[in-house]
Amino acid sequence: MSETPTKPQQWAKEVQVALQMALKLLEEDKHQPLLDEHKNELFKYAPVLAAYNRGIRDESKVKTMAKFAFKRRLDDDRFESDTVTDSEINFYIAYLDAHVVIDELKESDTDSIMEYLISTAH
Repeated sequence: MSETPTKPQQWAKEVQVALQMALKLLEEDKHQPLLDEHKNELFKYAPVLAAYNRGIRDESKVKTMAKFAFKRRLDDDRFESDTVTDSEINFYIAYLDAHVVIDELKESDTDSIMEYLISTAH
């Protein structure tokens, strides 16, 4: 369990580490090198990694985090970027939204964190 970030820069660092972990997990699950089409599944790892980083082991709470994050991701198309892929954006949003539902992050703060992530990517 790690301390919950408080600044966009801290969130960005944590999200990037989680994204790298998600890429490794996805590659292990696919049993082959990742293709771009596989990366569309990255967001599915976000709530589990968010729960892990917050020390949450309660399966029902993790499911609540996932349901909220996945529904929000399907409803949200606010962020586009030339430097960040859609699969990365989907992961970022799902990761942050998983924290919103457990009151570790204010919904109003997610936009500024996303803007920071996108502006500093690649």
